Amino acid sequence: MVSPWTLYWMMRMDALSSLFIGVSVSGVIVLGSLFVIRTVVYTDSEEKTAKEFLRLSKTPYRLGIAVVLVFFPLAVLTPTTKQMAVIYVLPKVVNNEKVQEECGEVYGLAKDWLKSQVGDEKENK
Repeated sequence: MVSPWTLYWMMRMDALSSLFIGVSVSGVIVLGSLFVIRTVVYTDSEEKTAKEFLRLSKTPYRLGIAVVLVFFPLAVLTPTTKQMAVIYVLPKVVNNEKVQEECGEVYGLAKDWLKSQVGDEKENK
């Protein structure tokens, strides 16, 4: 049986994926900005100021890399709502004995109908 909590999280998968993508893109933008700022400060200022800025910018730079390394794989690997529904429901449907019995009957009926169609075509020629 599917619980309401399971249904809720299945329906929120698209939002979670969007959140992870947004955080990843923000992390890349922050990293790019820090790289540009570090380059400009290092080339345009005195050596003492540049070294101080490089020392202070190490922590945000490392944090940005960590954010991207964590959230980018989450964004890629998080299934959509439809994918999550298939992942959860399909095994239950496919492994159901009644469904397997009905599929066997439907297959037999379809096979018989196709044989009759082929037989009718041979008679008409």
